[in-house]
Amino acid sequence: MSTLPSPRGNRIRSYLPIALLLLLFAALVVPPILLGLHGTQQGLDQRDFHLPQVNAFVSQPFEFTHYHATAAQTPGHHILLAWIARSLGYRAVEADNLPIRFANAAFGFLVVLVTWYLYKSRAGNGWRAAVLALPLICSSYILFAAIWIETDDAALLFYELTVALASAVSSPLLPSIAVACMLVMWRQIYLPVTGLFGIAWLIRGPRLRSLPLPLLAVLLPCVLMGIYFIAWKGATPPVFQGVNGVGLHVATPLAALGLTAILLPFYLGYQYPSLLRLLRTRRIVAALLAIAVTALWLLGPSTYDREHGRWGGVVWILAQHTPSVGARSPLILCLAILGALVLCSFVTDAIERHETPYETLALLLYLLGYSLQIEAFQRYVESPLLFTYGYVACRATHPARSAWIGPVFLAACFSILSMLRAYDILPQILH
Repeated sequence: MSTLPSPRGNRIRSYLPIALLLLLFAALVVPPILLGLHGTQQGLDQRDFHLPQVNAFVSQPFEFTHYHATAAQTPGHHILLAWIARSLGYRAVEADNLPIRFANAAFGFLVVLVTWYLYKSRAGNGWRAAVLALPLICSSYILFAAIWIETDDAALLFYELTVALASAVSSPLLPSIAVACMLVMWRQIYLPVTGLFGIAWLIRGPRLRSLPLPLLAVLLPCVLMGIYFIAWKGATPPVFQGVNGVGLHVATPLAALGLTAILLPFYLGYQYPSLLRLLRTRRIVAALLAIAVTALWLLGPSTYDREHGRWGGVVWILAQHTPSVGARSPLILCLAILGALVLCSFVTDAIERHETPYETLALLLYLLGYSLQIEAFQRYVESPLLFTYGYVACRATHPARSAWIGPVFLAACFSILSMLRAYDILPQILH
């Protein structure tokens, strides 16, 4: 006699993918914390920048603007960890204070949860969501920001929540304002992303009486950043203003577009149909895009140069070992054109489905902020790119049967290389 599966059993099985993702993330993150490893750049950043900044707020918990700055980011993460430390009775935080380290790591676990939930809501399948989330959660920049005290995971979490809230049919006001403000308090480079709430208002049909609601989620983060700009007399604390070189830098968007192209093969099984449609049916758009990227490439140098921030990524390693024309890399031009076409295909594919590409708009807004500082590091752009690739792939209409191999293979490479670096077996290669 056969029995039907119980609804409770089905519910439990539906959470199996996220349970496995969390277990994998814990297996990669928890042992290095318990072993006290510190041999990566993030370990050094924790020692030299972030722990001193946390301790500055442990001693002065309400000195939000006029404080001794040891980190270039807006201090939301450091303030929160300092308050947790004070509530636990710490007078100073050290690298071996496990409660603080795990409080920092909690943001990484939240990234895993939120990424899977957003992907599942979009794809309608928990296993497909898990496969597409793997590259992001196995990225060294996500893993290392959970192992060591860094701001990357929390900033990405608020970035993902911004995309989710802005794309909701009716964006809840208070959560939208809170997430937008926290996004800026954790990393000021994300300020342009808060404009997504204003764009959402425009796209849905602007109505004057509803204008104050999305404006608050845009204006309040700007006011917050304005307060710090006045206090710092710049976009970063004074001690970092000679390093970050705030202004328009051509190399940073070219590096981001180049990395977009480098990641494409791993998602080609999902992205190939829409990219092919773009090249076949919108040739004028593709040609204009190529011309625009070429013009951008001509405006400034794009060769490897540590002194001017053009290093710390696969794109710059390739540029370093390939021919250049003057101070410009033809390889980066080719990669950037392909990357721009990929992002354009994200948009055109969504339009064909009568959807708004909020995830791609958020990425473009983020790239605007990324392009206003000189450090064209891979760590600043890889995570938003991976999130966008996975989010777009969730709605791929006719993916290849073997499409899942690309993300799984990429995640395997990421996790192996990350652990070899975390355990100090491989040297630091990227930044």
